[in-house]
Amino acid sequence: MQKYSRIFDNDKASPIYFIVPGFLGNYSEDFIGRLYVFLIENNFNVRGVTFRGHENNETELASLFEMVANVESEYVLLRKDYPERRIIILAHSQGCAVALKAANCFDEKTSFILFSPVVYIDRVILPRIKEDDLRLIESGAAVVCKISRYKSRIINLDWILSYRNFLLEESLPRVKQECLIVRPREDWIEKENIDILCQKLAHQTYLEVSGDHIFAVPEAAFENLVKKIFL
Repeated sequence: MQKYSRIFDNDKASPIYFIVPGFLGNYSEDFIGRLYVFLIENNFNVRGVTFRGHENNETELASLFEMVANVESEYVLLRKDYPERRIIILAHSQGCAVALKAANCFDEKTSFILFSPVVYIDRVILPRIKEDDLRLIESGAAVVCKISRYKSRIINLDWILSYRNFLLEESLPRVKQECLIVRPREDWIEKENIDILCQKLAHQTYLEVSGDHIFAVPEAAFENLVKKIFL
């Protein structure tokens, strides 16, 4: 059994929620951590993907293309185990881009809920790398870089190139599944990330709710969100 997998029932009418986390943390903190606990405590069926380097005790980060391959392989295994069940992809922030890039392997019994989605992830993540560190990385070195307020990880050229070459926008018209786009009103992510999804996705519904990027502010943002989506 996967570390973050809990299937509570065999009811074919009951969906399985397939979680794709955002940048760092996996299930240990912030929005995805709270969402996972909420789903488990309320007996929802859950399968959670994890990414190399995102746990607090890990050092070297997986590239975006490794993350996409991880999502695809986990989804294929889940679909093999549960061929008739609905699967709902729950993705947050960067995880939305990763999940959408993997959409070619998802079938018609699969849909998306995209929380605080980021499409142009190169513009969000790469500016965090200092110029001196970037020069070292481009020369072939693997460098410990501070990539969030409190966390540092080992970055190499494959990782940098995966962000430069990800190009999600051109893949969006090929996403045929139903997509619910959830944007918090106080999100710091530029609205262009939402606009391109609304323009390019064939089957999308847009929902704007209270909250910041991780639904921590205002105080009741997370509770109101899960009531609206899941209860």
